[in-house]
Amino acid sequence: FFIQETPVTNADYLDFINDPAVDGDRWAPRERPNPRGEPGSLLVARTASGRFELTIDPDGDEWTPDMPAVYVDLAAARAYAARGGDRA
Repeated sequence: FFIQETPVTNADYLDFINDPAVDGDRWAPRERPNPRGEPGSLLVARTASGRFELTIDPDGDEWTPDMPAVYVDLAAARAYAARGGDRA
């Protein structure tokens, strides 16, 4: 069980998926699957160095570091909690 005093922000979650010990591709936030069951689009982008960063989503919405993390499924939330949250 893990509880954090404040909501997990995009910046917190980016730190998590950019951790070399974490499979960021597996836990990166995605849109919901489409009606055919295909995975949704990634809501983060990769830099040339391979790190994840915030980007404008397919609907044209811009995500900022201080916004709460969204589109994180239960398995990803559990992985984040198991790591101990932001550990900052």
